[in-house]
Amino acid sequence: SDVCSSDLYSPDLNPIEEAFSSIKAWFRRNTELAQRSPMYAIYAAVDSITPEMAQAWIRHAGYYRSVEGADE
Repeated sequence: SDVCSSDLYSPDLNPIEEAFSSIKAWFRRNTELAQRSPMYAIYAAVDSITPEMAQAWIRHAGYYRSVEGADE
């Protein structure tokens, strides 16, 4: 696999920004729980991120290029 780097910063191509967006969306969907139990809500929001989501964000950012047959 190849690793690519970019000299310019783009929040649209930063995997952590997509993770934060997903966490914030979880909070918007679960406002009542977040108000009742903030620490539990933080853990639940972070836990809602799957390895597949993280891999897709990394791939979308261009940091990972699949080696043919490696994902199978």
